[in-house]
Amino acid sequence: MEKKILNIKSPLYGRRTGQWDLKPISFKHLNLFLPKSNLEDLFKYYFVFGGIPAYLNKINPSSSFKENITDLIFTKGNYLNQEGNLLISYEFTETINYKLILTAISKGYLKQKEIVDFTNLDYSLVSKYLFVLKSLSLIKEEIPITEKRSFKKRLYKINDNYLEFFYRYLNSDFTVIESSSPEELYLRYKENINLYFGYKFEDLIKELLLNKDIFLENNYSLIGKMWGKVPFKFLKQSLSSVYEIDVVGIDNASKKILFAEVKWKKSIDAKNICKDLILKSKSVSWNNKDRKEEYLIVAKSFSKKITSFESKKVICLDLNGISKIFKNWFYKFNLYLILKFSFYNLE
Repeated sequence: MEKKILNIKSPLYGRRTGQWDLKPISFKHLNLFLPKSNLEDLFKYYFVFGGIPAYLNKINPSSSFKENITDLIFTKGNYLNQEGNLLISYEFTETINYKLILTAISKGYLKQKEIVDFTNLDYSLVSKYLFVLKSLSLIKEEIPITEKRSFKKRLYKINDNYLEFFYRYLNSDFTVIESSSPEELYLRYKENINLYFGYKFEDLIKELLLNKDIFLENNYSLIGKMWGKVPFKFLKQSLSSVYEIDVVGIDNASKKILFAEVKWKKSIDAKNICKDLILKSKSVSWNNKDRKEEYLIVAKSFSKKITSFESKKVICLDLNGISKIFKNWFYKFNLYLILKFSFYNLE
């Protein structure tokens, strides 16, 4: 659209009456595409196919998640088996270098130096490619939530879930991919895919909190991730010299801060997780004297939930809790559609 219609050389340039940057659909609308799927499967489909309607429409609702990704992604000749390569080929001429960078990021090499080491490309070249990928919204930057925009040791992440899945599993190990059946490929990557779901679950919870699809009593104006070095005074208590917190929310006006841990696992011991989370939260330097702290633990399920720990408020949210939130949203959305079309028909 940009090259053929909005470009300055296009015959239609300057004649548009408006434009809209069309985004992928959000997770809360996924149920409209896959109404028979349970919440866990909806999560997994979103982690692999993202919010692109063309991809979601390819899913066979009568088949299992395993059958769908084996057939649609791991089977040669199918639409999504090479879609990731085709998308990059449409956009770029130096496709090999861009694919290398996307592969590096998809495999967890998120810092620029790590990407340089993985790709063996010149540092300045990688800077250029990252800038282009970012300008096309194919990747995004992430910095610790309390840091300024000038923070240099930023992380790079792929924006589109399908592209990330594709470059993580289908743009490497060519010998294995060529010599294996789709079922063998799924079994080979099954354990790693579950780890990948853990990372994507963290990103999605962050997104749901940011969009207020998961609504907390306290309002947080900024939501992101936090990582850094453990201060010297806490080193004896810590198992590592660095820390990482999955989700942190802050509100400068009220001085409220949220610390959240996200686990794509069942039967989580909330008490143990919270103990570790509180220890890591001490490393976060932000309004240390008078901040109001809240803790959130998200998991598939809990062996035992808690509501407080060391006099701190704790919220435990599992898939059943998230399901209730979205059932309520779907009810309101469907009611809105019914009323809207009822009034439209009356007119």
